[in-house]
Amino acid sequence: MNKSKEEIARNYHKEGCNCAQAVLLAFAEDFDLSLEDAAKIALPFGGGMARGETCGALTGALMVLGLTESGSVPPTPEDKVKNREKTKKLAETFEEKYKTTLCREILATPEGKGKALCNDLVGYMASQLENLLNK
Repeated sequence: MNKSKEEIARNYHKEGCNCAQAVLLAFAEDFDLSLEDAAKIALPFGGGMARGETCGALTGALMVLGLTESGSVPPTPEDKVKNREKTKKLAETFEEKYKTTLCREILATPEGKGKALCNDLVGYMASQLENLLNK
């Protein structure tokens, strides 16, 4: 039985990957991206880009969204529009559930102390992304 992307992402996080890495790694092989390259690309995005900014689980999911487009250089107007719509949808879904997209605000909540919510965030974003991509 195949594991869900949520389960895969949670496992990467439990193994020590940051939130962005865990989400990107769960989808990397689907886009012929090596696990090593995915881990390197997402490394700087952990901890809200090491500044408490946008949560790494969300930025990792957005990296995956970028992989779904045609790869035209420069991007086609159609790719930009499609990607922007998906990006907004994921960010809004995240913010509805967690009330913010900022890592520092999430970690400042009683539930987020000590990064207690991080594995849930990773799993949630991987699940939401998997549903979005399967539509």
